[in-house]
Amino acid sequence: PSSGAPIGAPLLRVPRRCAVRYYVAFEALVSGHLNSTNLLTRAAVDTIAVGVRHLSSATSLPQPTRYAVVCDINETVLDLASLDPLFTTWFGDATARREWFAQTLHFALTLAATQTYRSFAEVGAAALTAVAGRRGASLSPDAVVQLRTAMVQLPPHPDVAPALRLLRESGVITAALSNNPRSVVETQLRQADLFPLFDHVMSVEDAGALKPAPEVYRYAVERIGLPPSAIWMVAAHGWDIAGATRVGLRGAFVRRPGQLPDPFAPPEISDADMVSVARGILAAG
Repeated sequence: PSSGAPIGAPLLRVPRRCAVRYYVAFEALVSGHLNSTNLLTRAAVDTIAVGVRHLSSATSLPQPTRYAVVCDINETVLDLASLDPLFTTWFGDATARREWFAQTLHFALTLAATQTYRSFAEVGAAALTAVAGRRGASLSPDAVVQLRTAMVQLPPHPDVAPALRLLRESGVITAALSNNPRSVVETQLRQADLFPLFDHVMSVEDAGALKPAPEVYRYAVERIGLPPSAIWMVAAHGWDIAGATRVGLRGAFVRRPGQLPDPFAPPEISDADMVSVARGILAAG
């Protein structure tokens, strides 16, 4: 419209000698001057056919590949350190929180390796009982309820929202993939004001397996609709990157405190914060 072309006229990259004839034919067609006896009929049909051929050729050109970033949630996106006061109340020691989460992951990895599925909420409760038994502590009857309530109120790491916005502004699809049940991860992201920053929110319960089982990442690939090589897995856990890269995804590691990459599945990108990881992904393409 800004060039004076009639509204609705196809904008085709055609040779200049064809363009004039095409627009003459198009004007004749839309103005009703094209009929079976009109002298423009043959020229119009010929030039419209040329335009259609050029349009078909243009639409068959390779299109730029889109990319997606899939983020782990617990510890990668959300900060588990906010649970420390609760564990200090129970055990008199904030390090019990790290022990509990490590035990949770140990149980989850065992279940994944033996192709057994249990809800991550159930796994977390079993890990809490194990820590209490190991430390000789007695927990209140509502301890599991307290833990589950605290889990859906976890704050995000401060680098997460800026990283997600950077990716989305660059046209990258963003997705969340958590071991948590769907209702839990959705509540977590809404509570953290992150839900609108994800195009897809996925739970392992939809795949019927726990990470790092390969079917979880295959489910994510199917849901996103891109080839595995166009999808990045961003996580603060080496085993998560390992599971994803084994099925063809690309790995980007966030070095949260106390976390190291898996030496048997080194990520393409490893950095100390999510914004730096996001910039690395955009640079790598």
